[in-house]
Amino acid sequence: MPTHKKQQFHTLYISKIVQENRHAISVYFQIPKRLKDVFTYKAGQYITLRTRILGRFVLRSYSLSSCSSTDNYFRICIKRKIGGLVSGFLVDTLRKGDELEIFPPLGDFSPSPTDQAKNYFLYAAGSGITPIVSVLKCLLAEEKYKAQKVVLFYTNRNQQLAIYWNELKELQQQFADKFIFHPIFTRAKKDWQGLRNFYTTKDYSSFLLQNYGQEEWQNSAHFICGPTAMMQTVESALKEDLGIGEERVYVEYFDMEKQAQETLAHRKKTAAKLAIPAKVSQDDEEVISSMILLNGQPHYVPIQKGETVLAACLQQNMDVPFMCESGVCTTCKASLLEGQVVMNVDYALTEEEIQEGAILTCQAVPVSTKVVVDFDG
Repeated sequence: MPTHKKQQFHTLYISKIVQENRHAISVYFQIPKRLKDVFTYKAGQYITLRTRILGRFVLRSYSLSSCSSTDNYFRICIKRKIGGLVSGFLVDTLRKGDELEIFPPLGDFSPSPTDQAKNYFLYAAGSGITPIVSVLKCLLAEEKYKAQKVVLFYTNRNQQLAIYWNELKELQQQFADKFIFHPIFTRAKKDWQGLRNFYTTKDYSSFLLQNYGQEEWQNSAHFICGPTAMMQTVESALKEDLGIGEERVYVEYFDMEKQAQETLAHRKKTAAKLAIPAKVSQDDEEVISSMILLNGQPHYVPIQKGETVLAACLQQNMDVPFMCESGVCTTCKASLLEGQVVMNVDYALTEEEIQEGAILTCQAVPVSTKVVVDFDG
């Protein structure tokens, strides 16, 4: 997983804005020569924007939709989220020539030559195409991946809402020998590919088995980005029905607020626990005692009931690492040495990491009377 970079936010100018559909815009940034190395990136990574709205700073992370090996631009896509203060503000107000504070690229939703995969299957829905198109261009253009076949399933309500549609069709023509494109339109009058209900475990597994040989999907790597339910369905089909190893399945979650709502029942099941747990907090316990280890020094921090570890640390003006505050980037990852927490969102961590005591402090709410958290571990 990505670690905290000892870097800083940099001011970048917007060189161009393109209206992709009525909900989404692409934002192109100008990278000055002095920052070329700082903003070097891998396909599928994201950047974090910092801006001030209604008198307070807010942070939001957006995936890069460009590819450094094929594009001479640095691009993200911002889609208006219903009820989303930040996304709506950015879509409505950003203009060419504006300045934004940007933190350099992070993330590990990137293909690796060590996968030794011959075939790549990519799954996107809506704005989930953003990191996927970056990965797609990388796989098609870079010889080191030795991709024999790259298959993309891209779901939208209709073609008009499909972000980067023309770009994808151009890639289909340019790499006709190895790029297979399956657009899926859920509101189309004619379901010409028979894939309207593709994102069910049964339909997905059946389609792969009918259209791609066993050797093709066994010797493959998979990248998934879209709404939570869609990603969980595809991930389950890959691992449980088709026997794809976890190391070959890459998932990029982005709708963290929705995930938190959809996975309340999942929270206690995946709670990070200690081998020697502290006493579980009683209802009348309003303040939880904590010791935070940071840069080799102990800090005793009171945590209010229902408050996250990160929020409590920031309240004490501690210089702890954090970035997105949404459970996406893992910058705030730490080790739970004592006590027990539940995490509103934990998708950025593997089950193995959770079992070993890793927590996302921006999502971790203590449920024991004491916790010990190590940011150095």
